[in-house]
Amino acid sequence: MTASLPAARTVDINVDGSMLFPPPTTGLSRPGKAFLVYSEALMNIRLAMYQALKAIDVPEPKIDAVIQAMETALQSPPTVKSDPDVEHFRTELSRVASDLTLNIGTMMFPVVAAVFVFMAMID
Repeated sequence: MTASLPAARTVDINVDGSMLFPPPTTGLSRPGKAFLVYSEALMNIRLAMYQALKAIDVPEPKIDAVIQAMETALQSPPTVKSDPDVEHFRTELSRVASDLTLNIGTMMFPVVAAVFVFMAMID
């Protein structure tokens, strides 16, 4: 006795207008357009997901649950847990930055003084 698998189904989830995002070098043409582009892309994703799930005979309630879960995942920011090592790194980085600023200022003082002395000698 041999078992055979049902034929695999493929679903094309390409959506017209999926290339709505401008290249990073061009920027957006007007303020607020980023939100419009984002909301339109999100709508296209919803439509593509609905069509793909409908094509493989997923029941309507499950389709709605999947789309709601997807929207929730896309809209909620990722959670960030506080790590003591990260806090220690940030304080050390801040200390190094202030030390570096102080050292650069200390090195610049003799250079600026030498420039003024050189300018006084030229006159």
